[in-house]
Amino acid sequence: MEGSFKDRGNAAYADGDFNVAMELYTQAIDATEANEELSMLYSNRSATQYCLGNYEAAVSDADKAIEFAPQWGKGYARKGSALMLLKRYDEAHKALSSGLVYDPKNNQILKGISECEIELAKIASQKRRVAQLSDDFDCVLCLKLLYEPVTTPCGHSFCRSCLLRALDHNSCCPLCRTVLHIASGHPVNVTLQSIIERNFPEEFENRKNEAKIETEQDLDSMPLFLLSVCAFPTQPFPLHIFEPRYRLMLRRCLEGQRRFGIVCCTHAQPNGVDVGCMVEIKNSQTLPDGRSYVDTVGTKRFRIVNRWIQDGYMMGKVVVFNDDNNEVEKIQARQVADQIRTHIANVINSASTGSHRGLKQLVESFGVMPGLDDLEMFSFWVGSRLPLTSQVSVDLQQCTSTLQRLQTLLQVVTGGSAQSAGCSIM
Repeated sequence: MEGSFKDRGNAAYADGDFNVAMELYTQAIDATEANEELSMLYSNRSATQYCLGNYEAAVSDADKAIEFAPQWGKGYARKGSALMLLKRYDEAHKALSSGLVYDPKNNQILKGISECEIELAKIASQKRRVAQLSDDFDCVLCLKLLYEPVTTPCGHSFCRSCLLRALDHNSCCPLCRTVLHIASGHPVNVTLQSIIERNFPEEFENRKNEAKIETEQDLDSMPLFLLSVCAFPTQPFPLHIFEPRYRLMLRRCLEGQRRFGIVCCTHAQPNGVDVGCMVEIKNSQTLPDGRSYVDTVGTKRFRIVNRWIQDGYMMGKVVVFNDDNNEVEKIQARQVADQIRTHIANVINSASTGSHRGLKQLVESFGVMPGLDDLEMFSFWVGSRLPLTSQVSVDLQQCTSTLQRLQTLLQVVTGGSAQSAGCSIM
């Protein structure tokens, strides 16, 4: 029966009825167990797939033919022919060369190898030409292929990020020293970008991946902004950014997830303490001279596991943490929070005249006091509105007990000392 399937398949193939031939070869394969016969049937079905334009399937069937008869040259010839039409010339040349070992006089293999070598030579020549041309499309600042190229009024082209970094330090063109006024949103030269994408696809993709890595802001790679003050969750935190390194950091954050970490630096720890607060960028206004006014709000606290310098500013691997309170502490914390709310309300109500008027205006400018549904966030709202020293702020930030934090804040709002409240909390 197997022979009849095969013979009928051969007849259909000879008549050009390739779909019928493929079905018959498949039936013959299912009914056959002998390796030599299977090799021939897979080879025939590979040729049929080739004629139908199913080149990937033709390669798969040729691999099966080789598996059942590894020293039969025709299986390698089938595979090489299909791979060539897939333009996978390196693989085709390798398959055909392997077949030549077992069948050195096979004309199909010899012809295929010759055609492969011609195509490979063309590809090598094109790569050499592209490599020579790519030098004309390199950025003179980073010496890499232009990515998001911008052309200045003076006629020079740079990567947008490279030019903006240069302008952070000097407002002149890096080549001819013409004074430039280029904003971070300066449009890309679309013609130049299109030429680069079309002619250097691999290099362009590599540059794209590099740019993506630079703008990542996750827990394993968080930009850190060092300040002499602390930020707390829920706290609005306006910033004036003018240093070149932080201008670069801000641009990358705006292109990425729009967040970074604020870390307090003290005399004892000039490179920053080991805790910080993640902030989210709500609004950013860039001035003509490159400075920026940025509105941020605190979101989560974190501990720094590792830190390093990237392009002048600090980066860190961080771990987010929250308070850890038992039920008894929660009840006590609520009682302390009630006392704080009562005291602040009394200050607002009593400070209506005389020398207390300024105090009332200051307190009222903080906005509506939150409720006690989330005591942890309430404690940070209060802490962000009080004139605390940097060390006390850091202690409050790294504290994992809401009760202890509220007790410290109660001492402050009632006129006591934060230090006497036992604020060496960890």
